[in-house]
Amino acid sequence: MARSGSYDFTVTRDNIIEGALRLLGFLGEAQSPTSDQLTQCGRALNLMIRAWQAKGIALWKNIECVLFVQADQVKYRLGSTMQSTYGDYACLFTDYVQTTISADEAAAQTTISATSETGVTNGDFLGVETDNGDIHWSTQNGVPAGSGLTLATGLDYAASAGNYIYSGFAAIIQRPLEIVQAWRRTSDENDTPIDVISVDEYRRLTTKTNEADPTTIAPEYLLDDMNVYLWPEPNDMKTRIHLVLKYMFEDFDAEANNPDFPVEWHEAIQYNLAIRLAAEYSRPVSEEVKYVAQMSLAEAEMSSVEQSSTYLSPNVRSHRRFPSG
Repeated sequence: MARSGSYDFTVTRDNIIEGALRLLGFLGEAQSPTSDQLTQCGRALNLMIRAWQAKGIALWKNIECVLFVQADQVKYRLGSTMQSTYGDYACLFTDYVQTTISADEAAAQTTISATSETGVTNGDFLGVETDNGDIHWSTQNGVPAGSGLTLATGLDYAASAGNYIYSGFAAIIQRPLEIVQAWRRTSDENDTPIDVISVDEYRRLTTKTNEADPTTIAPEYLLDDMNVYLWPEPNDMKTRIHLVLKYMFEDFDAEANNPDFPVEWHEAIQYNLAIRLAAEYSRPVSEEVKYVAQMSLAEAEMSSVEQSSTYLSPNVRSHRRFPSG
């Protein structure tokens, strides 16, 4: 018995569209949709995926990211404008590298001695912890060649040996849909959970400028990006905020795009797209197609459920006070 030995089966956007139209009887054998039909069906496909996104499915889209904090700053932007407009930095956990300065560096210095240059390349963002408590952000200028890291803009303040350097990433995180989980990681690499609270709860907290290790984070959902508020105000730039973020699905923009879904979802996408297209193409949907669409979606959703324990605890952050008597 001969097996393929391969595990890379997938489909493209146009494979899904053609399959959905065949399920409706709109296409016959060896027929293909026109370019206008592919455009229209591609729009319907993206609308369906965005509607599924609102249901909160997709465990595989829970992505661990790192937010780099600054002294005297409680509000941070997450999304495409966070670095260019607001000067905030966050990246995928798997993208960044961390090292230390190996010798004292003066203000305005552009060549920074580093304990390690591994993982840093030309154009990467480069954050250097300075002695005034900030992180000086710039970019790596040129490929490191063993003589130190090179900042595109010199240090605003002096930086001592042992201060942290963050780099290895050239892309900022996209706008998240949700903060699933949060914790802070200290210089000794110990993790402590952080409560994810509402903006309303954040507004009710005491003085926002108290300095300590953050214990709460509050997301504020915006149209294009997300604001997050930390409390108390961070006081140690060696502490990083780790976030598990719910990411958006990638769009189907071109004919050869593959689904941003595990392969066990592909049947559900095709059959449910057929139902979405039925009204647009004035076609009836058979009971068999309806059944497979429903069952394949249910099975795909079950495959994305995380196996974990459930713990119940009282809500001690938000409660009502009733007058006595």
